[in-house]
Amino acid sequence: MVALANRVRVNTSTTGTGTVTLGTKYSNAFVTFAEGGITDGQTVAYCIEDGNDFEVGTGVYTSSGTTMTRAAVTISSISGTVGTTKLTLSGTANVRIVLAKEHAYYAGCGAASNIVAVADGGTGQTSAAEAVGELTQALSTLTNAQIDFNADLVPLYDASADTGVNILAGSIAPYIFTNLATDIAGQNVNTNQSWFPSASTITLASNTTYRISGLLWLSRSAGTTSHTTSFMFGSSGGLVAASQRFIIHCKTGDTTASAAVNSVMYDGSAGSTGVVVKAASTSATEQILMTIEGTMRITTGGGLTPQFCFSAAPGGVPTIKANSYFEMAPIGTDLVVSAGTWA
Repeated sequence: MVALANRVRVNTSTTGTGTVTLGTKYSNAFVTFAEGGITDGQTVAYCIEDGNDFEVGTGVYTSSGTTMTRAAVTISSISGTVGTTKLTLSGTANVRIVLAKEHAYYAGCGAASNIVAVADGGTGQTSAAEAVGELTQALSTLTNAQIDFNADLVPLYDASADTGVNILAGSIAPYIFTNLATDIAGQNVNTNQSWFPSASTITLASNTTYRISGLLWLSRSAGTTSHTTSFMFGSSGGLVAASQRFIIHCKTGDTTASAAVNSVMYDGSAGSTGVVVKAASTSATEQILMTIEGTMRITTGGGLTPQFCFSAAPGGVPTIKANSYFEMAPIGTDLVVSAGTWA
């Protein structure tokens, strides 16, 4: 694997096609190999620039004498001719550490065995564990969401494109999921209650769009006070949602038997009062089954709590049934409009 470092660029007075002796930093805007954290014996991907000619390859850094080999050339351009020939250095070249395409990392879907890391001149890693290790190290070295590609600093994700998933280092929004393993008691009140009383609030990332789905099953075995049931989200920690749109389906019957479904649109405009999803009930054995699907664009991160509320205390404690779940999957920035190829 190759070692990565930030802003490493140095001069070299080496001539010819052999091992490069590394000199002073190119300018005060850059650092030397040692200052960038490269240690003796590490392999790096490099780019040598000599006038209008360049050479990209891999080499081994030696701290004593401060040299770098030119073990394998990936691509070069000499007087406009592209190939894999080593440059014949003039004595006024400069050397920088880069992340070449041959050392990029690709994550497959599903099991860890589907993760492939391409490194060391295009040789695929022999195990998923090795691939994951290289990917973890690569991401841990990135700062300010930038990688040094040849001459320019470029972001991993271009927000102006409005497409794809934000994969900026340090800001990858996690997939969020919870599922009740056992029944848990709610409260006989007419105030907002969390779907998941023991762990109620989700922390959401800024500048992220989430796809949301969930299922809530409430069961009561006592109480006949008439009440409606509403859905709403609670927020905390400065959470700001630029927009949200959900369809909520709820069974109209009071049993688990087949029954008509009431469908309601929810856009957050009702605030903490939410929207009524089930009409008034006086059943002492009420069964409430509610599903939700939609998206939410988060501009400022914070806490989000899926909630329900009875318009009046029903007279009996509701049970939040096992396998009620809620999930939020990040699909892009808060500006994303599509992912994948659409025609």
